[in-house]
Amino acid sequence: MRIRFSLSLLLLIALSLANCTDTQTEPTTSNSPAPAQTTSPSASPTGSPSPSPQASATPGRGVLKATDGRSEITLPAGWIEDRALHGEAQIQASHPQKQLYVLVLSEAKADLVEIPTLERHSEVTRGILTGNLTNPQVTGPTQVIQINDQPATQYQITGTIRYETDGNVENINATYLHTTVETSDRYNQILVWTLPESFAANEAELQQMIASFKELE
Repeated sequence: MRIRFSLSLLLLIALSLANCTDTQTEPTTSNSPAPAQTTSPSASPTGSPSPSPQASATPGRGVLKATDGRSEITLPAGWIEDRALHGEAQIQASHPQKQLYVLVLSEAKADLVEIPTLERHSEVTRGILTGNLTNPQVTGPTQVIQINDQPATQYQITGTIRYETDGNVENINATYLHTTVETSDRYNQILVWTLPESFAANEAELQQMIASFKELE
């Protein structure tokens, strides 16, 4: 299950600082390893994925609410909640068989006075991601400009991340859809990703899930 392990760890390395809150208003790019408190699922030599130990046991569970109760997405069939992807994301899920992943990071505008617009928030968080990728290719913005009547912007990013595990150097390719949705008092970063060779066949499903994002009153 080396690919499943690598794709999960990929986001932890590339976006461990993408949540901009804390005391900083302008996050800086970091090549530091994944947070120690976050664990990754074990790997098998076959490359066949399976749910992480922290994942929900119920596939295709439908609506998945954020841990803070402020938002939700609708999971297509085969998806499970997967709390092993990121230490701070409010929503996390995966489709282990297809090696598809999604998370949502929501941030209060009041904590981001130096990032006053939707476009600027997208630029900053995309910069953190691409700064940790080798030969990143960014296309967009796509035609996504609203999600559930809220302003949104979306970019497609493909690149390679290099890291060491058990003394071995790994180079893993991934394709992301990086979507930012602005609501009344928050910026919501929705990130989905998979292997580049799997992206085209699964893009419609990923876009459908992104489009289901909704902030709750």
